Amino acid sequence: MKLTFVLRDKKNALKLSTKTIESFVERIKTDTKDRAVGRRREQFWHPDAIDSYDRQFPSHLVYPSAEFEKDSNDNLRMKIFNGVVTLTIDNLQNAAEIEAAKQAARILNYTLAAFTGPSGKEVIILVRIAKAEATYSEEEADVICRNGWQLASAIYQGILPKPIRKETISVRSCFHMPLDPHPYYNPKAASLPVSEKPESWGQSHDLNSDQNQANSPQDSESEEVSLETQRLIDFLNVRYDFRFNTIMGYTEYRDKSHHYCVWQPVDDRALKGLTMKVRLGGIDARDNDVRRYVQSDMIRSYDPISDYLWEQYDKWDGKDHIRKLARTVPTKNPYWEDWFYTWFLGMVRQWQVTNLAKYGNQAVPLLISTQGWNKTTFCEQLLPPELSWGYTGNLQMDNKKQVLQQIAQMLLINLDEFNQISPHTQQGFLNVCEDQASIRTTC
Repeated sequence: MKLTFVLRDKKNALKLSTKTIESFVERIKTDTKDRAVGRRREQFWHPDAIDSYDRQFPSHLVYPSAEFEKDSNDNLRMKIFNGVVTLTIDNLQNAAEIEAAKQAARILNYTLAAFTGPSGKEVIILVRIAKAEATYSEEEADVICRNGWQLASAIYQGILPKPIRKETISVRSCFHMPLDPHPYYNPKAASLPVSEKPESWGQSHDLNSDQNQANSPQDSESEEVSLETQRLIDFLNVRYDFRFNTIMGYTEYRDKSHHYCVWQPVDDRALKGLTMKVRLGGIDARDNDVRRYVQSDMIRSYDPISDYLWEQYDKWDGKDHIRKLARTVPTKNPYWEDWFYTWFLGMVRQWQVTNLAKYGNQAVPLLISTQGWNKTTFCEQLLPPELSWGYTGNLQMDNKKQVLQQIAQMLLINLDEFNQISPHTQQGFLNVCEDQASIRTTC
């Protein structure tokens, strides 16, 4: 049996390798020379930054359920099904709880391996559910994995100290590289008797047939609804990536089948398109069913500001680029460079919404010149291309709702032709900005 290791570098190039299960168990006993696993574990003290860290420092993903290969389009293609499914027990607080979970997993002879997971706060259990190196299509392997996970969860949960993590299961389920000096490995693990029929675990592998026979019609109907909901979630997650943009306040999606696709908001038009594709996939779902999932807290949060700032970590060349930028503005004011420097640092600090950011800039730059001196161009260039979405120079001062929304969402607001705004409106807007100063800034 061979596990697949996948790494996508910063240029999205796919790198793939395989190891036997024995080599994998031996490999995870020690970290790499540069402490790749240990350094990544340290980032879990800052959970909002872990996605940014992974993009900055890509790490291997381990695919235990199958051996994969690359196709001609640089995508994964299943080669051999390993007959293994993963159970994860997380939120373990200390070494004693981790050891207790590993010891519990050893009780059952279906456990192929059990080890501490990538964050150091979970235990991953590899459960054998079918003969290794079996010949199945990927669709057939997905069915066996889902049925196997349901059966294994029901059996193992009774002996484990904490709940098994609920997650979308497929033959492509994976995890980041773990680290455990004392992993458990049982090469003679037996296979669970898992059905190969779609969604048939409840009928083929009853743990208590008398109880199942006594189930009411309402219970059966509830089980069917749960299975249909899980099929909907599986369908969406296999084909799309989702994230909730905490700054813009909406969910975004990206098609996994096209690497060049950018993140798009799940607006009404996109929602209807997703629903139609779900229905064409044979799942009886409505707009509300899809909306209920994509707008739920099951979608991971994403902060584009923290993501960008984290990627700039340790990249400064030691030069004062802010004052250099200030010197591009012709002025006789000897304090301009220092004022601009302080304001700029305050602006970036206000982007980071924390308890420490209670106060914002108490002053804003006011650029005065005749027409054609590129004042607007200067403001537009204050943000890098990655954050250009956060700039606006088109604020409708008479629309209070828009003003409040853009103060909350935009990183930099340019009040063009400020002298043409009535003094009453100017004062009112600046008062609003002061009230919201911990959120954003104004130029």
